[in-house]
Amino acid sequence: MTRQHLTPQQRIELVQQQLAGSVPSDPLELVRLLADIAAQLEEAMNEAMALAALDGAAGRTIAAAASLAPNSVPPRLARTELLSNFAEDGRVSSEGVAAARFVARRSAADGPAPAAPLTFIPRTSTPRTNTPRTSTARTSTAGADTARTRAPGTAKKRRQS
Repeated sequence: MTRQHLTPQQRIELVQQQLAGSVPSDPLELVRLLADIAAQLEEAMNEAMALAALDGAAGRTIAAAASLAPNSVPPRLARTELLSNFAEDGRVSSEGVAAARFVARRSAADGPAPAAPLTFIPRTSTPRTNTPRTSTARTSTAGADTARTRAPGTAKKRRQS
């Protein structure tokens, strides 16, 4: 059996089958068997932690249940099949877990989830056009003071004689 695409329950069943078999008498073979079992159990625990995170459990709660330091949970979540798409720099942040929860809820309602999480792509800035401002002053129909009808800062200069 390959180690990928196995649920935590399937991994535990695999460990149980390995333990039900004969125990090797050679110490080196025993070490290899126990190392394989330990790896299977660690992967099962990581996948179970990912399931708990998707179910709404907080990272600190998951860490306490697994007897781990809270800062060791995000890298373990990044190694799981469920949350590896939401990892950044080898860790799954709380935002990544929230995005995974959203995708899981959406896929439960709509169908299969997208292959990769959505990423932010900033818009390119478009150059602004310099359009002249229009005057906001009231225009006078009686031909009164024309300085009032001009836009601010465009008053005529007076001749000096």
